Amino acid sequence: MMGRIVKVTGKICLSGILAFLALTLFCMAYYHLPARLEDPDGVTDFRWAGHAFYSRGTEGFAAGRTNNEGYINESDYLPGDPVDVLVIGSSHMEALQVPEKESTAAILRKRLPDLAVYNVGLSNHDFLTCMRHLPAALNKYHPARFTIIETVNLIFPDYEFESILRRNETGGTERSRVYELVQKNHYLRLLYSQLESYRKSQAGAQGDNADNISDSPDAAPKNSAEAVGRFLSQLHDLAQAAGTKIIIAYHPKASINADGSLQVWSDVSTMRQFDELCHQHGIGFLDLSDRIQTEYQQRNVLPYGFINSAVGSGHFNAEGHRMFADELLRIMEEMERADSAERSEPLR
Repeated sequence: MMGRIVKVTGKICLSGILAFLALTLFCMAYYHLPARLEDPDGVTDFRWAGHAFYSRGTEGFAAGRTNNEGYINESDYLPGDPVDVLVIGSSHMEALQVPEKESTAAILRKRLPDLAVYNVGLSNHDFLTCMRHLPAALNKYHPARFTIIETVNLIFPDYEFESILRRNETGGTERSRVYELVQKNHYLRLLYSQLESYRKSQAGAQGDNADNISDSPDAAPKNSAEAVGRFLSQLHDLAQAAGTKIIIAYHPKASINADGSLQVWSDVSTMRQFDELCHQHGIGFLDLSDRIQTEYQQRNVLPYGFINSAVGSGHFNAEGHRMFADELLRIMEEMERADSAERSEPLR
């Protein structure tokens, strides 16, 4: 009897091990992310390993290789290489869900062939994280024309705006030993990613909470104009010292209502406040809300969602990257025209 129990237990354990190995092998093609490495330059919280293969089939599908620095770019970067347009942002700019040639940065490179566009967008880098790393990014890459900071949220406590650019540390995230061990197996990384996505969806975020968003232009802005104004003044001074122009590029979440209409989750009064204050401080501001609504009304196109994911949710799809790049080019051209008295060199 005991021998039979041992035999059955052994078969179960062996089956589990073989299943785990099979899932790991499958995920090496289906969900294969490079190793996470510390960024010694402080431009981002981390980098992917350089010249490493990646693939992602959980949302959309893309496969390719990182550049020598571990970012998603068509070419490598060497110290001293010119950068005209620097793209900073979250996983939307990292764009692991679409082929590299369909990303916002790639579209900008194609539309601006005379300018060097470099992308350091990475997962989990929200607006505040990007702001903490901005001085290091400007110091390293010296973007000669524009620095684009992408975000899906601009509603934060006033004290965050008050202190964000005065901090000396970049505020990198500390990882546990368990997390580091998980990163060594592709299947466990996928499970960890799914659990994190579920946790975030349950916890919610201030800027993602529908109860916190108003589509009324008469509602009070969520942020203090004084706090945001001081923050933008610091940001302008930082950009001026670096010889670049800043564009804050915001895109809201969107969803389809039961009647088929589009709901854009954007706080209209807060975005209007940002637009006005950015203009006052010589900073470009993009709000993709109107473009999202126009594309849906005229072409039934959404910027988020893939054939293997929920409709209208998740990361930028190819249409979203196209819309975002189009609007960025419009803002850049407007800023160049406003500055034409100081520079005779055209953008294109």
